Amino acid sequence: MGERELAEDILQDAFIKVMGGSFLLPWDLTLGVVWTGRSPLPWSATAGRDLNRDGFNSDLVPGTSRNSGSRDLNLTAERLAGAERARRRQRIADRHVAHQHRGRAPEQGVQVRRQEKRN
Repeated sequence: MGERELAEDILQDAFIKVMGGSFLLPWDLTLGVVWTGRSPLPWSATAGRDLNRDGFNSDLVPGTSRNSGSRDLNLTAERLAGAERARRRQRIADRHVAHQHRGRAPEQGVQVRRQEKRN
């Protein structure tokens, strides 16, 4: 590992939290628990090939910087998960209506409504 790949300050190192405890159970048994949580170390996304023709296959992916991984908050997955739940509810409701009508076309006026989340 070259000098430029070492962490430059404490903020680039992982944060570690350790918690523990013990519980007295029946029959004089003691249960001990230790939990260790650690933030991920920063990482650099490399292309795996020589993009700038300097002879090294460790070039960064275009548009990224060194140690840019694991240091951002991305809520896209949660938003997508919420949208996927709404689609699943709609599909379940559609199947429920189809099952009620046993393959026949639903009577006029029967509609499946998606329930909106109210704040």
